[in-house]
Amino acid sequence: MKLLKFPYLVQQKIIDLIEFQNILVLSFCSKRTKVLIQSLQRHRWKDLKFVKYSFDEKDKICVIVRLENIDECIFLSPTTLKETIITSMDVFGMGPEIPICLHPRYFGNQYLYDRKQKQLVAQGIHDFLYEFFRSSIDYEVKSEHKLPPSLKNINRTCIKVPKNTTAEELETCFTASPNQEYIEIDGHFNGILSTNSVIYGAEHLRIYFKGDHGDEILFRFKGNRLQFHATKFHDSTISQFLKEWKSNQGFQNLKSLSICSYEWKTYNGAELLKDIDIRQFDRPENILQITWRMSISYPSLMMFLFPPPKSFPSELSSRDYLIRDGDGEKASVLIENHNKELDKYEKSVEEHVKKVSQQLDEELANINKKYKEKVELMKKMEMENRKMAEENERMRQKMEVKKKIIGAHARRVGGAVGDVCIRTLTASIGAKKMSAKNSAEAEAAR
Repeated sequence: MKLLKFPYLVQQKIIDLIEFQNILVLSFCSKRTKVLIQSLQRHRWKDLKFVKYSFDEKDKICVIVRLENIDECIFLSPTTLKETIITSMDVFGMGPEIPICLHPRYFGNQYLYDRKQKQLVAQGIHDFLYEFFRSSIDYEVKSEHKLPPSLKNINRTCIKVPKNTTAEELETCFTASPNQEYIEIDGHFNGILSTNSVIYGAEHLRIYFKGDHGDEILFRFKGNRLQFHATKFHDSTISQFLKEWKSNQGFQNLKSLSICSYEWKTYNGAELLKDIDIRQFDRPENILQITWRMSISYPSLMMFLFPPPKSFPSELSSRDYLIRDGDGEKASVLIENHNKELDKYEKSVEEHVKKVSQQLDEELANINKKYKEKVELMKKMEMENRKMAEENERMRQKMEVKKKIIGAHARRVGGAVGDVCIRTLTASIGAKKMSAKNSAEAEAAR
């Protein structure tokens, strides 16, 4: 390959002009080429945000590589050896024994692979990209109503669990990458996890389910942040949790707990906190406000040019707080019912709508003002154009009158207009000469 023979700076200029998809294909040529591209594109990889592997129920795989302001996508379509003859290529560092190749019709970012080799293909692609981009970025797995393959070196996973999935089947998705940074479980999840599940070790666990197994997950969780959505909890469970945290018997790593139960579920805050040494600020204006950031899944496709967020800001404001025995760690406590939150939400929405309406009125007034100014300017210009047209018409009429006068004079004298003065002058001189001659002859006769 001639590229390898060029000087380093020339190689860098050439590689910088090549699109990401073609750079990826070029890296398949040889190990030396791959190492060269890694060296030349080190500055480009600094803009990388994450790599995301999406699996759907039809076994299609989409790999999204997020740069600073663009998504580069790789699509893999499943097939079988009976349906399509796959001429294996040495792509993504996988040897010819793994049936995967570039799509014969859509060259560049689309590939075909054998459906039966989904685990090997997914792991092979991830291993190649992980070595290619290094470990300084996030690697996320997302699946839609079908369990994804278990991949190594994954730090974020979001799964919509299919129906009739057992705890053991769900566990296999995380065994290769335990203790992840963020795990989100949704879909038809029934709330049942293995007793010693690696999911409990996630730094941030977000769970969506309407079952009644939230107690088990709460008391087995070992991470920092835990969120429940639409999950049932008994009042006694919440009281037990607060007592264990305060007495320093558990949840030493926990930084935040959020429980959003059913809309019709209400909690009696006074009843829950009556046997706990809850403290409160003396003055109503003294409110403890805590802010932090909650992890979220990366968007599948970005439709804007701004860097994608991996978390969003959260806050909690309350006068009630607890002090943990032993180390004196403080925790803010807020228990509010749905109806109260709904009233606050409706009030905030009403204020927001009023503010937006006021802004729209101001913008509309500015638009009307500018419109009137433009209309007045157009009227003024129209009047000036009309005056100019009338002036031009008067000048044209004057010129026409002058042309008629000059034309009439030319016809009376005869000849062209330019000959009038010459002929008149000649006739005058002739007349003077004749007059002098006649005078001389008369004098001679006398």
